[in-house]
Amino acid sequence: MKKNSVLLLVITAIFIVALCAESGHAAKRKSSRTKAKPKDNSPVAQILNKIENRYSSVSFSASFFQESPLPEIQVIEKAQGKAYFKKPGKFRWEYEKPEVLHYISDGTTLWIHSPSDNNVWTGKSKEFFGKGSGANVLTDVKQIRTQFLVTIADSSDANTLRLKLNPKTDMGFTDVFLTVDKGTYDILKIVSFNMNGEETRIEFRDLEFKPFSDDLMFNFKIPASANVIPLDQKM
Repeated sequence: MKKNSVLLLVITAIFIVALCAESGHAAKRKSSRTKAKPKDNSPVAQILNKIENRYSSVSFSASFFQESPLPEIQVIEKAQGKAYFKKPGKFRWEYEKPEVLHYISDGTTLWIHSPSDNNVWTGKSKEFFGKGSGANVLTDVKQIRTQFLVTIADSSDANTLRLKLNPKTDMGFTDVFLTVDKGTYDILKIVSFNMNGEETRIEFRDLEFKPFSDDLMFNFKIPASANVIPLDQKM
């Protein structure tokens, strides 16, 4: 398993969880007695506000379809599965194809489980994200507004909007593109490029905004026979 693939997946997961978390923080900010900044009514700000409102639910799930083009060998790596998210910072990615893989976080600990070779990579989420992946910035939408230059990109589909996010500082990747449904403001696709120009596309379908009754799905019990590997080691 390549570490770059893990980073791109986790960046995407944290970005979406950040959208969920931001709406809860917004209510607290409104009650603050500190002097408020002038309201940003720009088209970009209005789109971000609507996305945050859409993802104000405590939890949601979606099917995902991932593509990673490898132009040097003219191959597109494909994968798919189901993803679950819950505030604050919890997620579970269940890869079903081409192989079964699980990416799970309870908001503090991150587990990456490969049943086929009985390996489990584990570590603290915060420490892992702090190692130049840029995911630490994506944990707060307010930081996205300040740390990224967000612009509206062209969309070939009249029913969608595209946002381009350019990091203002070195975050380990260059561009992120969001495709958003114009009617619902669901995030339909996230396309990211790392520093080597390598592209990863993740498309989301069948989004469901509803509570999960069992928090155990965001925890992981390591099998006694598993090979446990710290996340700071090579993958």
